[in-house]
Amino acid sequence: MARKKEPDQKPFADRFPTRESAILEHLASNVRELRQENGLSQEALATMVEVQQNEISKIENRRSNPTILTLERLAQAFGVTVPRLLQPSVVKKRKS
Repeated sequence: MARKKEPDQKPFADRFPTRESAILEHLASNVRELRQENGLSQEALATMVEVQQNEISKIENRRSNPTILTLERLAQAFGVTVPRLLQPSVVKKRKS
């Protein structure tokens, strides 16, 4: 059942704007790439990290500023360090 939008509620993109930050951009691409590399759905990763699926979506789309605890849990789920999640791509690009 679809939720009814409150009359004065702002659209999703206004409530959760894309954040312009190199670190958040690296985090977003690393989480998406690592999740896909490990064959995980957003829902499965969310369960591992103990957050809601929509939080993973917001992280992957630079619409969230995750907590340190969430960053630690993401790093543990992927077997990398927190600093590595915040750097340019952690997934090695495969040669075609």
